[in-house]
Amino acid sequence: MVTKKKSGVGVVTEGAAQAALRRGPAKELSPEEDKVLRMRLGAAPARSAPLERAGEGLTDLEIELCAAEIEAYMRWKAREQDRAQVHQQDGTGTAAGQGKGAGNGIYGGNLMTVEERNQYRAQYGALKTDAERNEYLARHRQKMELRAQERGVDPKVTTD
Repeated sequence: MVTKKKSGVGVVTEGAAQAALRRGPAKELSPEEDKVLRMRLGAAPARSAPLERAGEGLTDLEIELCAAEIEAYMRWKAREQDRAQVHQQDGTGTAAGQGKGAGNGIYGGNLMTVEERNQYRAQYGALKTDAERNEYLARHRQKMELRAQERGVDPKVTTD
């Protein structure tokens, strides 16, 4: 009786790989390879695995800088949430005080000619999305701040 030797080729599914990684680190892989596989497959490290120390070897000043960055990020995130709530309460989906066509005034209007203000209103009114309007306003604001700096005056919001 002749027996055939089975080949060592097998199919490993993504779920099986995730389950194996959850049980513990892969013995045949380097720590970096194990980390890459975990990130790629979305597998969490084993609960008994020690946490990686990101701040190890940093000076006190570097740690303070990291803490300041985290605090600044948290303040920014809270401000963004507040803005989102204002948008929802406003009901228009646009920032408070910035309706379609910019009928509530033009930032730096005192630095623009009548033709420029009319062109601004036409271009702003033609924009379709809030993202386009916000981008347009940001570019316009930069342009007016540069112009104000060149002329040595403060930009004002005009309604004419």
